[in-house]
Amino acid sequence: MLIAAFRNGTESGVDKVFKGFQPAQFFVTLAAVIIYVAAINFLGFYIATAIFLICLLLYLKVPYLHTAIAVAVILALILGPIGILFKSPVSWVLIILSIIGILSPLLMAKMEKKAEADAVSGTAENVEKLTEEDSV
Repeated sequence: MLIAAFRNGTESGVDKVFKGFQPAQFFVTLAAVIIYVAAINFLGFYIATAIFLICLLLYLKVPYLHTAIAVAVILALILGPIGILFKSPVSWVLIILSIIGILSPLLMAKMEKKAEADAVSGTAENVEKLTEEDSV
């Protein structure tokens, strides 16, 4: 594939990728995301998310029924599992165990290096003791 690219040349494809790009939609969406992130602190996650979705979908001219269904489904998916997840102490234990499991390779590597260092220093001490015993 690289040889064919060198022989035949390549094209950027920018005109195909950005065909139909509307800068106004992009910048309005970017501004909405920035406002949404700031609104989370003031309104809370769930309310800010609902307002963000409704406003952005209506701005993008998504039909009202589709907007209502999308907002309801997304909020149900967010409220249901996440709300239940953090209410139970068992789930916190599972989260902590998951984090420990993710970090275990790093922890094990440190423990192995320490064990190797201890084994080497222990071996040196044993050699000194044996040479002392042999000399006596």
